Amino acid sequence: MNAPRTLFLVLCVSLLASTASAQETPTGDLHFGDLTVSRHRSVFHGEPVFGSDAISVRSPRHRASRAVVPTPPLRACEVPVETLVRRVEEAFGTTLTLEPGLTYGYSAQTGHRVVRLVPRGLEALRLGVSFELDLCDLSVLDAQPLLQTVGEGEVFLHDPDLDNGQLTRVALPGMDTASAGDFLSNGAFTTLNCIDDGQLYDLEPVGLAGLSVHMCSPQPKAAANASGDFLFTPLDDPTNPASGEDELAEVMAFYHVTRAVQQFESLGFPGLIGPTNIVVNLRVPDVWQLLEAMSPNGDLLPFPNAFACGAGNCDFIAAFGLPVQNNTLLFGQGNIGDFAYDATIVTHELTHLIVGRLAGLASEFYDEQGFNPQPGSLNEGYADYFGAVFNEQVEIGAYVFDLSPSFKLGRNTIRVLPKPLRRLDLPARCPQDLRGEVHDDSLLWSRTLWAFRDGLDASQRTDFDTAVLAGMAMLMSRDGFEDAARVTTDAVRAAFGDATADAFEAHTRANGLWGCERVVDQAHIESVSDSFTAGGGGWIKPWTPPALQVMVDVPENLPVLQLDFVAAPPMFPFQFLGYGGQSSYRGLLRADGPATFIYVPSADGVGYDVSAEGTSLFDIERVGSADGLEVYRAYVEGLQPGRYAVAVVNSGDGDGRIANLKFSNLASVPEPEVELEPTYEEAVEVAELVELAEFEDVEPLSDVAEVPAEADAEEVNAALDANETVSGSGCACQLQGQPREERGWPWVAALSVLGVVFMRRRRGRC
Repeated sequence: MNAPRTLFLVLCVSLLASTASAQETPTGDLHFGDLTVSRHRSVFHGEPVFGSDAISVRSPRHRASRAVVPTPPLRACEVPVETLVRRVEEAFGTTLTLEPGLTYGYSAQTGHRVVRLVPRGLEALRLGVSFELDLCDLSVLDAQPLLQTVGEGEVFLHDPDLDNGQLTRVALPGMDTASAGDFLSNGAFTTLNCIDDGQLYDLEPVGLAGLSVHMCSPQPKAAANASGDFLFTPLDDPTNPASGEDELAEVMAFYHVTRAVQQFESLGFPGLIGPTNIVVNLRVPDVWQLLEAMSPNGDLLPFPNAFACGAGNCDFIAAFGLPVQNNTLLFGQGNIGDFAYDATIVTHELTHLIVGRLAGLASEFYDEQGFNPQPGSLNEGYADYFGAVFNEQVEIGAYVFDLSPSFKLGRNTIRVLPKPLRRLDLPARCPQDLRGEVHDDSLLWSRTLWAFRDGLDASQRTDFDTAVLAGMAMLMSRDGFEDAARVTTDAVRAAFGDATADAFEAHTRANGLWGCERVVDQAHIESVSDSFTAGGGGWIKPWTPPALQVMVDVPENLPVLQLDFVAAPPMFPFQFLGYGGQSSYRGLLRADGPATFIYVPSADGVGYDVSAEGTSLFDIERVGSADGLEVYRAYVEGLQPGRYAVAVVNSGDGDGRIANLKFSNLASVPEPEVELEPTYEEAVEVAELVELAEFEDVEPLSDVAEVPAEADAEEVNAALDANETVSGSGCACQLQGQPREERGWPWVAALSVLGVVFMRRRRGRC
């Protein structure tokens, strides 16, 4: 079946599904002029909707829309729906349409028809203004707001910064029966606040049975007041412990999640998501201080992130000790701001669940070009796009990320996050803007979609959003940028015709999405400090290919190529939990073009063996550290003039995240710098300063190795190594991923007690 035909069927099925859900039973059709009204018995989560039947109204001029009509039989003097609407317009000087969002009801008290103006979707349960009219003479009997039938709340429509700190009163979809003390749950979505009640959670799900750490416990906290409303004061100060459990975070997340679901439904795709838990104020133990993390009284640290967890993708949640189920959204209390306070972040995460339901995109896989993160990049791109569209802003995450270039996701991580996190109104093209990281590369898709949408007439943009969603539904799990461009072009053609579709295809081709090979010129890599992934994982042997290969030029008389980059160290102690091990880098070189990778099952039945014909390997050495990152360098000698593809491969089991990749052409390898051996007096002075700085207020240890009065350099270094073994990290190497100045005594005691447990996770390394 070709793609246009598939799209046509998808759109037809979606439209039919939007007119009658599985919870409605057809009871017959009525006809009012050119209107066809199909009746359905309507329930919502098992409860009748306002004592009425649901109907879908169709006409040649409008898409199918939802309405509510009285349950009692129609009387002879009742008038057509359109006449009733026109009478309300005359009486109140307003304009009504039969677009989705106009609903009709019945007043059991007076026996009169009630007309309401409300949005469609879940929020159709909210009563706006009720007009009561006599059904025979059309006289207006009453008009009043019916607010008490709905739970309301106050939220930031965008975030505290964009809204200048002003809350807006809104209806909370599905909370129409809320009464005093009720929590935020409408059957589809339930919010939970991560409360610090001193509980310890066993890390058995991640292979550390018997090791328990202190975590917050997800439980409902935000409760309705006497009027059934959810009104709370903003509290988002990371230095204030109370900010980590504030109720407004629940209301924000609930409102923006349910609102986003309504907007997806309005595009003709109902029923995209099942029951979902929404966890806010997630905080984590200080795993850098293990005794603190194992104490029920230990402090919980901000968690500057948010993530979606769909069906079959929740095992890693156990690393946080959270008893959460599939279909879960989690929002951290960050060190800059509360992630639930940013509407773009909330919508972004909800969209991940939608993508999982419609497309099931993988995160990444390996192909002939190496590590391929494009499916994950598409996932992030869709999430950013709808996060921007539904909130009418081009910046994603502007509230929760700091402008400082030193802000990073965790200690000693390599990815520096800007403010805003991403913005969609800038150009992005393949291959020059590829970075090999799913969030960074997502901009190629999200910015392409945003730019085309921005050039459309305002009246066409909703149809374009529908086409984007329909295109998403036609993707396969391993599809990339070209596949997404192709199916979305088909969807645009079905929605707008050939001219607009041809323009969209040309737009995507101009951005390089067709034939987007993951090969980047060195000038584009060196112009930015963003990171790219060099593979890792250990199940592809003897090394894993990277996400990107870099093309470099070697000119005449400069036969030496110098390669420099920095890399993130292993995230100790996360490597014990299975998150981040040791990376080991080598270089791969091929003349005239990029390498092609071939994978065959390993002889031992575990993983795959990889090879690349026509390539040569060269060594890359760790030459030092700076700002908590490891510094690497390599020299490749004897090169002939020409163009070469260079790939940094990873033979370790770490994530292999590298940045600041730089190439230099040299005439010869520089002579190594000569480091003078320290004198005995200098070495003793350094040792004393280190011990004073690291172990202030700690009783001196009696078994520290002594330095002889007469000693050469080797004896001095041996003595210092012995001191480090006793009073440093607990073993002869530095704590991996943790700079010397950040270590502390609790780690020494903790590792002594739990050495056996930890060492089996170290995979034989100190």
